[in-house]
Amino acid sequence: MDLLHSTDVGVLASYAVNYSRWVHAERRISTEGTVLLVEGSQGQSKHVKHPALMVSSDAQKQMIRAGALIGLNPVDRNRLSASPKQLANPFASLLDGDDEDE
Repeated sequence: MDLLHSTDVGVLASYAVNYSRWVHAERRISTEGTVLLVEGSQGQSKHVKHPALMVSSDAQKQMIRAGALIGLNPVDRNRLSASPKQLANPFASLLDGDDEDE
């Protein structure tokens, strides 16, 4: 089935970019942890949530949105449907059994 078209390139590119961001953020989180120790403006140390957690979360949301538009999960894939022309078998007329030679 020919369900993706040239007009879907932007959505697919958005998915790919956000996938890359998500992978990069998750690698940083796994290496550096979910909490960072930073120095405040007055020299005090404090713990803060790793900024990559927000990047990861946002990238996942964008991937889910883009994926839904092009049917990358089973629920959205069922929502998308091919037109009868897309589903038509070009060889169906040959298989109809209309043999005039008999």
